[in-house]
Amino acid sequence: MYHDPDKNVEVNRHTVINNILEPESSELLRLCYWIDKCKRIIVDENSFQAKFNDVKSNLRFQNEEESKEQINRKLTVFGRIIQDETIPAWERELNAAKLVRKLQPFRSTVSSFVPEFMLAVFAQEAGFHA
Repeated sequence: MYHDPDKNVEVNRHTVINNILEPESSELLRLCYWIDKCKRIIVDENSFQAKFNDVKSNLRFQNEEESKEQINRKLTVFGRIIQDETIPAWERELNAAKLVRKLQPFRSTVSSFVPEFMLAVFAQEAGFHA
């Protein structure tokens, strides 16, 4: 549905990665995994804590309660529209695209932190210490 195959990353003959097809929950889970792995391996606790605080401040909503209500409302409306077969497919796809665009800034922020924690872990495992 909103998938451009030219943006796929081919892992092997059987596996293709595309961040549009992967749910946000998977990306959040990936971030949590690398944060946990980084916390376990990084020797300099102050360095890790500074980066972790940076992540927390960038992922926090300004008004968490209002943001939560807005997201719940949007997802509820989206669910109703996408399930209603009396609504033309093009209109349902348009609503799906709008929802994806609304979530994209949050998704981009999450995705930007994953490589930073991965790199810190790989550098530490390779014997490089800051």
